[in-house]
Amino acid sequence: MLAREGRSMYLSEIASRLGINRALAKIHLKRLEKAGLVSSRIVLLEDEARALRFYTLNPFDIHVTPETLAEACGP
Repeated sequence: MLAREGRSMYLSEIASRLGINRALAKIHLKRLEKAGLVSSRIVLLEDEARALRFYTLNPFDIHVTPETLAEACGP
């Protein structure tokens, strides 16, 4: 979705667009961030006294081989 939109999106917006709750979206986004596929930043909205976490897709290149597929699938 981030690639299709071509812009940063905040957590609640991502969850809403995917039809899942924020907690589940956050779990998956943290995993993607740990893998280096997305990055996040917090934006403070002082006039509304709240903070939004925005996620951005990082450039990446994935090479899939039979070995990496076998490793990902496990025994």
